[in-house]
Amino acid sequence: MGVDYVIDRDCGPKQRHSVDGLVALMKSRSAAEMVIAQVRAGGDTRPLDQVSITRVLRRPEGDTEVAVKLSELIASSAVLDTERADCQQCPANRGASEFGCSGYIHYPIAASAERWLMGRLADDLESPALKLLAAAIRDFDYTGTPSERMRSHGDTFFELHPAPVRTWGKKRLFRGHELTVSSDQLFHMMFHVGPIEPTHAAMVCAFFGVIRFDQVRDRDALGRAHLDLPDDPAAAELGQFLLALAYAAAHELTVSVSA
Repeated sequence: MGVDYVIDRDCGPKQRHSVDGLVALMKSRSAAEMVIAQVRAGGDTRPLDQVSITRVLRRPEGDTEVAVKLSELIASSAVLDTERADCQQCPANRGASEFGCSGYIHYPIAASAERWLMGRLADDLESPALKLLAAAIRDFDYTGTPSERMRSHGDTFFELHPAPVRTWGKKRLFRGHELTVSSDQLFHMMFHVGPIEPTHAAMVCAFFGVIRFDQVRDRDALGRAHLDLPDDPAAAELGQFLLALAYAAAHELTVSVSA
């Protein structure tokens, strides 16, 4: 359970399975491997066709339970084994997963990951990237409402309650700071706008310092974008997402996101 994203670079596996189909196959494989390990660790040696699990698909609108045999999970994703060679050689493979044009950000999003992301915003209120972020939040109405609703489900989607906030500028009498941004607003911009187009991807990279602001239209600079991923695994997942956006922007590709 988490945020799925895929760089929409055309390839054989996507043609054969579709983007949604490929993501579904990877989810099935990951779930099967994790549960099999847990079952065996608990001493259950039954054949996989005799072991069933109940999967709970959690969404903001409610939970859905589905009973699945482990053998069915393995069989449903077996076709991935025939696609591995193509994916390993693909230039869109960013290393975030075995099929590396895709990635996954696990729920609940860790407090350390949110703080790492907020810390990447510019410190200077007058910086071009921060000014553009403020304008984007205002012009595109990034209220943060989708993530706020998800946060109301306890610890299912986020560890932190409420969302962390950063402020810039002095607080004035009867007024707030000159700029206040919450991580809910950032997640709204990143995960709840539908497919991320190249221009939007480049802007997000500039907001978080993956590239300089003056490089948002420089495809070469975007292609060379580098980010030292943090040691914290949860924060590193967000870093991998930013690098996927940089690659997509450099190659005029969209990124499909499902949160």
